[in-house]
Amino acid sequence: MSTHLLPKFVCKSMNTSFKNFWWGTKKDQKHKLYLKSWKSICQPKNEGGLGLRLMENMNMALLAKTGWEISQANTNVWHSILTKKYLKTNTFWQVTPKVTDSIFWKHLLQTRKLLEQDMCYQISNGTSVSAWIDPWIPSLESFRLNPLSHITDLSPSLKVSDFIIQESHYWNLPKMKQFFSHESIKEILKIPLPSTRLREDRHIWVKNHNGKFSVKTAYHLAAKSNNGIQVSNSNMDNTAFEKIWKLKIHDRHKLLLWKIFWDIPPTRGILKRFLSSMPSLLCPLCNEQEETLFHLFIECPISRILWRQSRWPLNISQW
Repeated sequence: MSTHLLPKFVCKSMNTSFKNFWWGTKKDQKHKLYLKSWKSICQPKNEGGLGLRLMENMNMALLAKTGWEISQANTNVWHSILTKKYLKTNTFWQVTPKVTDSIFWKHLLQTRKLLEQDMCYQISNGTSVSAWIDPWIPSLESFRLNPLSHITDLSPSLKVSDFIIQESHYWNLPKMKQFFSHESIKEILKIPLPSTRLREDRHIWVKNHNGKFSVKTAYHLAAKSNNGIQVSNSNMDNTAFEKIWKLKIHDRHKLLLWKIFWDIPPTRGILKRFLSSMPSLLCPLCNEQEETLFHLFIECPISRILWRQSRWPLNISQW
């Protein structure tokens, strides 16, 4: 998955296998009942999902890791071979795909759109970074500058080093005021300049505190770009999910609370939404009332007996 973009049907087949395993569906089972959307289950835990992965997004994130590695300075043999073959005159960010390129290389270039969402330059001497074109201000949207209204020439020849006082290696504030907006200058001054000018400018991955590429954050970027995973939970209180996963109880109990929160344990009251005919809606324990979640855990007399006889006795009848 880190060398090619898999066909959609392969990713779909993998998603189906994971989904069937999670729901406990057997291969030869004709009628499959899924009580919750798989895309919503694959949302992050703090957004109401279980943090599982959709394979098409995972595939893109893993391939993006290879793209990130080829864009960085590297001494590996595979890196040297690909650089000599495909990057003779241009960088990974500038090269254009050719008809004669391999499938691997064409797929690798498709990750640039994802990588550019979170790639930013870390300024050292600023000689290789275009002030207008390249992303180099991590606290600004798209990591790029906002010019003053009268500035029309956004030439790539203007480098970040032009705004650094070479003798003291500090930002040249008077010169920046001639080109950049007040908001941009404010964010530029937050960028620390190293004491030595011998270091080269380098790419960093902004979403990771150490600047290194992270498959996890790349996956979330890919998921965000993929409209199919955006399942609206605007009416839900996400703090409730955070509290569930932070509880000091067994993971199985956390999962049960999560299912109860989403109203998806397969009680007869829930199954009637999906099945046109049910032999009976009565609780199989007491055979008195319809089996709902509230009845199963609170109202059912059998459940109340179990609560009282538990290790930590609870008198549910007083609730």
